[in-house]
Amino acid sequence: MKIAYIGTPTLSAAILEKLIQHAEELGIEITNVITQPDMPVGRKQIVTPSPVKVLALQNGIPVSHDLQVLTTENTELALLFAFGMIIPQKVLDIPTHGFWNIHPSLLPAYRGASPITFPIFLGDKDSGVTLMKMDADLDHGPIIEQAAFNIPEDASRGSIEKEVVSIAFKLISNGLGLLSKEENVNVVQQNHELAT
Repeated sequence: MKIAYIGTPTLSAAILEKLIQHAEELGIEITNVITQPDMPVGRKQIVTPSPVKVLALQNGIPVSHDLQVLTTENTELALLFAFGMIIPQKVLDIPTHGFWNIHPSLLPAYRGASPITFPIFLGDKDSGVTLMKMDADLDHGPIIEQAAFNIPEDASRGSIEKEVVSIAFKLISNGLGLLSKEENVNVVQQNHELAT
């Protein structure tokens, strides 16, 4: 299956790395990576590529900053994690099986930009990871699968991120396994009244 991977920060690169390492057993070919353009970083404002771009180039995967590249690649599925941009519906419709998004919360809880930080800050006892099929609204689409984990009292953002990467990879593996057997994967609509 031809996959496009879309993401930007270090955490997103960690998931991409696992997909690259296990591409053969997952039955996927990562045909391209889409990430945010190189940005000035640090005190000296040195223009720096995103961690996702660096990893993709190290592994010989073509990189683009333009979502329109999907129209030329015969992409079957787009996997997205932490891209930093809302995707319009006309782009979501390009891949055969649409866009799957990894969201590090138990949606509909903690939609938006800080789903790892807020549960720690608010003293939640648990959180989770959601694999969802994207629609044009922010973290709004139907759920493919979710998995919860406990948040220890001494949890840090770093420790939670490691948990997220491990669980996200399992959810993606499960979803790809189902997709290889069926035309579509069953999804469950979110209860939007419970969105936070």
